[in-house]
Parts: sequence; C-alpha cells; structure tokens
Amino acid sequence: MCEVTIEKSGDHNSDQDLPWQLPEESYHPVEDAEQISKVFAGVRSSHGLMTLVPDAGQVFEKCLLMNIEEGMLHIDKPLDWNDHNGSFRVFFRDHDDYWRFFRTNNYTHNPFSLSVEVPDTLFLLQRRRYKRVAVPPGTRAMVKTGRDLMTTVCVRDISASGMLFCDSATTDEYPVDDLFQDILISLPRTNGSDATAPVRKVMPLISSGRVVRSFVDENTKRPCFGISFEYESNYVREALCRLVQEVELTA
Repeated sequence: MCEVTIEKSGDHNSDQDLPWQLPEESYHPVEDAEQISKVFAGVRSSHGLMTLVPDAGQVFEKCLLMNIEEGMLHIDKPLDWNDHNGSFRVFFRDHDDYWRFFRTNNYTHNPFSLSVEVPDTLFLLQRRRYKRVAVPPGTRAMVKTGRDLMTTVCVRDISASGMLFCDSATTDEYPVDDLFQDILISLPRTNGSDATAPVRKVMPLISSGRVVRSFVDENTKRPCFGISFEYESNYVREALCRLVQEVELTA
C-alpha cells in the first residue's frame, strides 16, 4: 500500500536530498524506446516500487507497478489520491539501482489504479544508493548459470546491490535478464591482513543475481557484465557494506 508524506519547504543539501527534491538538470534524458521498455519490464518483474509526486507537494511512496499492457502502465492508486491532481512525476529505481523518473500530464483512474502511457522519455540520475568500489586483483565469484553449471568469473567492482565482472564469454552467452544462482564471492588476502587470516576472504552466499547490462571493455577487449543482486537477508547486505568499507580503507 502506498505511503503518503508531505514535502517540507526550504533549502536542500544536494548530497542528502531525496531524488524528487533535486532539480531536473541533475537527470539525464533517455529517449531510446527499446531501453525504456526493458527498464519498465525489469521493474515489473522485480516488483519494484514507485513514488508519485504531484505538483501539489504530497509524496506517495511505495506504490506498486501492477501491470504493463498495450502501452500503458497501471500503478497502485494511493488511498489519499486526489483524482483532480494534474501532472505528476513518477520516481523509481531500475535494475542497476539508479533513480529514474518521468512526468505524466494525462492519466485515467479507477478505485484501485492509475493508468499512464509508457513515456517517450525517462530521466536518469546517475547516482547509486550503494557506493561501488574496485576490488583487489584476484577477486573471484563462483556462480551457477542457467544451465546449472558452476563457473568462476573475475570481479572488477562491487557494491551492496551488485557487481561487475569480466569474462572470456561472449556478450551473447549471458544476455540481459539472465539469472545467476548461488553467487559466492572471495577476495585474496591483502598485505595488511593478519598473517593468521585465511588465504581468501569468502563472503556470505548471495542467493541470485540478474544480468542488467553487458559491454566490451575498450582497453582489455573483454566482455563485462553488470549483475544486480537479489536477496532478502540483512546479514548479507551488511556483510557487503562492510566489505566495501574495508576495500576503501586498504585501497
């Protein structure tokens, strides 16, 4: 069920502002129809939540994208929604943990949902929720692919929400939206580690991860893949956050 809050007026600190408090110039417009379609499909499949921000100032958080059909987005209607609201903005996080928003001026409504057209333009805020850091050389991850085969990949960077790895595979081998299972990340012991510490530091098991992007590195010419972690354990999230802090301190 959507939650409603009231925006407070006054000056904002851009480092602490909520996404809907930032000026529109902070966002980059994306007009690629195929990319926009994939973004919404990802939000729908992952049960992502949206924040509705009418011009009147109320903020309706945790609204579910209920369905996508015939070029329309059907969004859970907040209980306190004013059917006379004019234009409003819709904010949400994509699979790669970036904030995006779009503005809508026309919508239809019924007692349970708001229906808006899939927008021609999405605005992207290139700032993640979780800090991403480069990991030490030799950091690896064992993953189970869709064919139930275990393989080891070389991890380049990591955050509490995902990782980037490079592999000898082709970009076609791990297509976007491909799902990995049982991700086990291990890092080599650093020079400053306790001499009695294990040779490798092994992180808690991450239940699954989804491929959200792929590209070929211009320098190494190796295919690279961005993975968005999918887990519900606070223990795993806290362990990954601690790992990021440790890597930063030893970098």
